[in-house]
Order: sequence, then structure tokens, then C-alpha cells
Amino acid sequence: MAQQEHDRENLLRDAVAFVDRIEWRAPDGREVFMGMRNSGGASIYLDQDPVYHFTSDDRLRRAFVAGRLYKADQCQLVEMHRQRTDDEVQLVSRTLGTEATEELLQAIQHELRTLLDDLRGDRLTRVGLVTQQADFAQRCVEWLARLVEGPPQIAESPHAR
Repeated sequence: MAQQEHDRENLLRDAVAFVDRIEWRAPDGREVFMGMRNSGGASIYLDQDPVYHFTSDDRLRRAFVAGRLYKADQCQLVEMHRQRTDDEVQLVSRTLGTEATEELLQAIQHELRTLLDDLRGDRLTRVGLVTQQADFAQRCVEWLARLVEGPPQIAESPHAR
């Protein structure tokens, strides 16, 4: 694992695994990126943190929240954090308990509901779009609306599918 962390790349330009992608700017200046894979899996970047990755059946597979990495493992969330020493960076993991999992999922649901409200309220300015679909922005709104009906479900594994 790299010892130096860098700002994320230009996702609109470089994230070619997302065949459809869009970027908005919020009134507070933060960037919002959504991308969908051919498989139907999707990712949301709310600036550099938080970041959420979902499977094609809308299950949370990975997240990056408040500097912590989370991954799905057998429908449970595993929290990972970087532990630095003088020589290396280690990734320390622990499975979240029920209460911590519920709190995180509720926070994700709240964050996504706020994003949906901002999109519906036309409070975001579109910065760019790379898509083959004329209605991709509307598809994002519809996907978010479906996603926030309840707290996200957790995927079997962290892998895209």
C-alpha cells in the first residue's frame, strides 16, 4: 500500500470502467460524481469523502467514509484503516458489530437522500457528462430514489458485479 495519498483523479475523464458517468458541483463547491458500469453497478463520489460503491442489485460493496475504508464480506461490513509506521503502512481490519453497521447504513441513507433532494431541487450544476444515454441524469435520480427507500443492503463481497 502506498505511503503517500493523493487527490483522486479526474473521474469524468479517466474512470472508463463507468460507461456512463456524470459530475455535478454543489453550491458549497464540492464535486459530486456518479458512474454506472455495463453490469449495472454504480458508484457515487461526494467529493473525495464519502465514496460509495454498489453492485448491480444495489447492494453496498465498498465505502470510504470519514477516512475509513469499508468492504462487504459475507453480507457484513469490515472496517479497515491505515496504520502508519516509519517504514510502512498496514491495513488493519475489523468486522463491524450490528449497532455500528446500522449507524453507518443510516448515515449513508441520509447522505444519499440529501443528494437526491439536491438533484430534484435543481441545486447542483452539471459539470460534465460522458454517456450513451440521453436520459442518464434522470436515470441517476431514479436509481437514487430506489436506493434510499431503506438503508442499503450489504453485498456478499466487495467485488464489482
